[in-house]
Amino acid sequence: MARLLLHIGAHKTATSYIQRRFHLNRDLLARHGILYPDIGPNRAHHILATPWIDIPEIPESYWGPEETGSAGRTRQDAFFEKFTEDYASRKGTVFLSAEVFSRALPQHVDMADLAKRLSDFEEVKIVYVVRHQTEYIQSIWLQVAKNGKAGRFDPFLAHALQKHLASGIWIDHHQVIENVLSGFSRDQLILLDYETIRKHPEGVIGPFLELLESPLHVHDLAELDNREANISPDPLAIWMTHAAFFPNPLKLGLYQKLKAALDRIRENHGKKKTSLYTRAQYEAVIQASSEMNIPLRPWLGSDKGESPIFTVPSTEQILFRDDLTEADWAPHLPEGNLRMREKLRAALPR
Repeated sequence: MARLLLHIGAHKTATSYIQRRFHLNRDLLARHGILYPDIGPNRAHHILATPWIDIPEIPESYWGPEETGSAGRTRQDAFFEKFTEDYASRKGTVFLSAEVFSRALPQHVDMADLAKRLSDFEEVKIVYVVRHQTEYIQSIWLQVAKNGKAGRFDPFLAHALQKHLASGIWIDHHQVIENVLSGFSRDQLILLDYETIRKHPEGVIGPFLELLESPLHVHDLAELDNREANISPDPLAIWMTHAAFFPNPLKLGLYQKLKAALDRIRENHGKKKTSLYTRAQYEAVIQASSEMNIPLRPWLGSDKGESPIFTVPSTEQILFRDDLTEADWAPHLPEGNLRMREKLRAALPR
């Protein structure tokens, strides 16, 4: 019987890269006892969460004929059952990756039901990667903004800190843990820290190859085409572009101009990266995260030193929103677009 490792995120912890890299190398991995199922409609396994979560992006054609969903069984149930029938009896380790399994709203996975459905596997382990909330909240908003669906950042942040939710995602990692433990035992859950796995000698892929007990190393795997890279945008350039065009979609041309300008401004300020936050907002997130992350200590305690999730990130190399002045940004906007200038003037300090 097969072992199963289910990677459930968190969102914005290199999940897409991990999924694409394993999917690209699935034939090589299979020859070494690691099965990365190609079950569609993309390179991840979100489709297996559909017994509990509606995912409109999945075409109806994936579910098979209507009769497979008879007798109280939906077609989504039938798809999941076929997956377990196809893979649980195989030799090796099945690796699944889908961050939707860690979502909170509008629906979330019933972990007790999931555990029951996976009971035919010899062993089931869940792996979840935590990320410090200062970066996590920012990354979630940036992704929503890139997709053209973001509201203004300040109300988004206020809601996240009050409800511990950002775009339906738990920012309190312990809430994800509690949900997983409603169906699985403590020894079935593995927590990793994003900053730690980023610094692994073999990058973010390395810890997963180790968990899978693979003889392969990252250099054995084919690398993704550069066009597959999911490069994070400059936070402040996205924020300024969003402020200039809201509620309309972002304009790539302005983003590119602002990013180039911010690269120069950032260098002039002696900073390495920009942030969506004002300094006060950043401190508020630090305070909230310190309290939220206390329950993670039993999971991430180590004799190798403090996990990054428990350390206060340095602000020394960050260019915050309120570090900018109108003198910084005004020369880089089209002179004739007065409406855009007024929007940014209202949003940024002078």
